[in-house]
Amino acid sequence: MKAREIQDRKQPLQDQQQQVQRNIQQAERQLSSLDSASGQQELKLQRLSHDTLKAYRWLLENQSKFEKEVFGPPIVTCSITDPKYADAIESLFQKTDFTSFTVQTRKDFRTLQHAINQTLGLHDISIRTCSLSLDTMRAPMPNDQLAQLGFDGWARDFLVGPDPVIAMLCSEKNLHSTPIGLREISNEVFARLEEGVMSSWVSGKRSYQVTRRREYGPGATSTRVREIKPAQVWTEQPVDVSLQREHQQNIILWNEQLQDIKEKLESERAAVLKIREEHEQAEREMVF
Repeated sequence: MKAREIQDRKQPLQDQQQQVQRNIQQAERQLSSLDSASGQQELKLQRLSHDTLKAYRWLLENQSKFEKEVFGPPIVTCSITDPKYADAIESLFQKTDFTSFTVQTRKDFRTLQHAINQTLGLHDISIRTCSLSLDTMRAPMPNDQLAQLGFDGWARDFLVGPDPVIAMLCSEKNLHSTPIGLREISNEVFARLEEGVMSSWVSGKRSYQVTRRREYGPGATSTRVREIKPAQVWTEQPVDVSLQREHQQNIILWNEQLQDIKEKLESERAAVLKIREEHEQAEREMVF
């Protein structure tokens, strides 16, 4: 009877031991990922949307369920060609632009949506369908003319990633027709742009958005000017030291818990062994 009671006490300890071991393994993986570029970007995605990160990790394991390749959010699938342009590019985006999945067919949209809502039970995740070819998205003027206006290139030139994802961003944010320049443009160029066909551009530390009301005549335009903020997504920031320290401290704590559980289990095993020896001794005495 005592041996059975001890076995009953051991089971919760063994379950706890397995959980603590899983905690340690997960913390060690997260600690290791902090040293990689992909790990850093996944951490940024987690900060923007924990559910989107879960969906992205599911996608990595389940690409075979789709007709065509499905792409994770731009925050983890794209990067900036030159860090100098990160502020300008990010000024064109909102949160969902960084975190949206890209599918290429309607069926894949439904498959991913079902997996996110029904299988995973996740919410507030953006899925965008883009079947357009990146080659069809043409700039409104040649690059040499753009350079004469004082710009360095089109926003699309400074972002790299899978073609369907870049095409989706071009479709949503007009990256192929938005000029980017690190220097301020002259008043003359500003006036020409306002009267032209482009609806947005970034020069120096400001972004410009033009609204044209053709029904009120050729001069009926308004331009919104905003100061651009420092980039937060595509940056070469150092490892988050506070998060690194938190993982290290958790690993130490869980290892101490693991040692304590092992000692308790060893004590219970010794108790069972002692009971068995006493039982065997009693049986031998009965024989004699």
